[in-house]
Amino acid sequence: MAAKDTFQTRVEVPFKNNAQFTETFLLTRVPDDKQLEIQVIAGTTSLPSGQQVIDATVTTETGGHRVSFDIMPGPAQNFTPGSSITTFFQPLILYADGGTEVTISLIRNATAGDSDGSLVSLSGFFRPQP
Repeated sequence: MAAKDTFQTRVEVPFKNNAQFTETFLLTRVPDDKQLEIQVIAGTTSLPSGQQVIDATVTTETGGHRVSFDIMPGPAQNFTPGSSITTFFQPLILYADGGTEVTISLIRNATAGDSDGSLVSLSGFFRPQP
């Protein structure tokens, strides 16, 4: 069995003021000689009260195919006066080939107001590219 190297990253993913969608953000670029096995993705988003993240989409590429995976966030919880928190946590197994990027984009249910954005974490293993 090939050796595995652990991998973790945490990336800030901002919402622009009055925007419903985030831009597509790079979570990681896989080294050319490795394949990434993603095992967990998690995130926390702070938004104005009454707003929540309604979809998180992670995109990977393996075997020459680019595929998107939708993750359903949990319900928003009141955090401080005027703000709410939405979280998501998804154990999974996704692959990303060497030389490719793993990206994420988020959608919120409303566009009004500014946001502190999201912190998105990804963990898994690197192994030699098959």
